[in-house]
Amino acid sequence: MDWDERYRNGEAFWDKGAPAMKQYLARQTVRGRALVPGCGRWHEVVLAVEHGLDAAGLDIAPGAINGDILDFWLRGALDTDYRLIDCCLE
Repeated sequence: MDWDERYRNGEAFWDKGAPAMKQYLARQTVRGRALVPGCGRWHEVVLAVEHGLDAAGLDIAPGAINGDILDFWLRGALDTDYRLIDCCLE
């Protein structure tokens, strides 16, 4: 499956903005670190950072990450280090 193509074509049906995590964080106090595997468009990473967590996101679809990370920085939602690393072997 080409995950990058799914994001480019708007076929990422699971990309809903993390409503369950929003509800959880509205009720819970959190601290520490968060790792978000399969972070896609960074919704969960941004939520984690906004709630004071040191968060990192990982995804294999560069198009999903590249499309929104600049927008989050410009909005001031992320004050973080960003690296795109291709760790997939072909």
